[in-house]
Amino acid sequence: MADPEVSIIVPVYNMEKYLEQCLDSIVSQTFTNWECIIVDDGSKDRSGEMCDGYAKRDNRFKVLHVKNGGLSYARNIGLKEAMGKYIAFCDSDDWMEPEMVEFMYRLITSTSADIVQTGIWKEFTNHRKLRAFVKARKSFNREEAMVELAKDKNIPSYVWNKMFRKDIIGMDFPEGKAFEDLYVCSKWFPKINKLVCDPTPLYHYRMRKGSIVHSGKPEYLLDALKAHRFRADEFLKQQIPSFNQKAHDLMLTEKSVYIAKNIARHGADKKSRLYAVKQIANSLTLPDKACRKSLSKKLRFRSQLLKNHPDLFTGMMRFLGKLDLYKRFVTRNLFD
Repeated sequence: MADPEVSIIVPVYNMEKYLEQCLDSIVSQTFTNWECIIVDDGSKDRSGEMCDGYAKRDNRFKVLHVKNGGLSYARNIGLKEAMGKYIAFCDSDDWMEPEMVEFMYRLITSTSADIVQTGIWKEFTNHRKLRAFVKARKSFNREEAMVELAKDKNIPSYVWNKMFRKDIIGMDFPEGKAFEDLYVCSKWFPKINKLVCDPTPLYHYRMRKGSIVHSGKPEYLLDALKAHRFRADEFLKQQIPSFNQKAHDLMLTEKSVYIAKNIARHGADKKSRLYAVKQIANSLTLPDKACRKSLSKKLRFRSQLLKNHPDLFTGMMRFLGKLDLYKRFVTRNLFD
């Protein structure tokens, strides 16, 4: 049998509650020349058994049962097994629209792009929120794509709303680290010539309480800051001539304040969240006075408060978080 055009990699760990919807969405794809590599990462529930059932019914599914090693480990195993010219990812608690793979495949082949990206739906228990990222289809060259990736707005560091040409994938997902997508995108993007973004929302991202992003654990959020520092030092300064020390310091200041704010608001344990915020404060190098004028007044104030009075910063962010009605609404409507 000829090699498939597209390999879809699905890491699975204890996801029996949502797995069927995920795998059914892959079976339902209008594009049929795919393989789905499911890596059962040592699940202790019925997930492994469910994966085997799909493989028995459809030989395009390949199931690998491995000892638990984490999300990055599972994705890396999937990449090593992938036979397709193009790679897509789907997390096992999410799902795809039936035309997603065909849409991305036609887009990446017709435009000779190295990466294509679609919009997404953020799924809550009682509503959904559209993230299109761009207003209309748009192409980016290498440097433009890297600058947008650094901004993390039009081109976010998610791998699951993208399709990649396999031969631009280099660095493995870093094992033992959270926010692994930030690391690999920083290493894969310098190899591209063209990236195409389309706003059509075709991926459904389930907003869950148990996810790393919403766990509130300071150690996970500190990993996010480490990933942003890696991006700034190993990616932007080396790859983008316009990314000077000023841009470097401004970006890390913004990310430091944002992550410290989330630790202050969501960290369950008072001692651990204050300790983590102080770690960020100690490592933060504020831009010089002239450079700080590029920041908003709010961000200037918060960055100086974080640096000089991390305990007051923590208390203030936690208090303001309790007043944020939208955030409270969102938190109440996360999936288990």
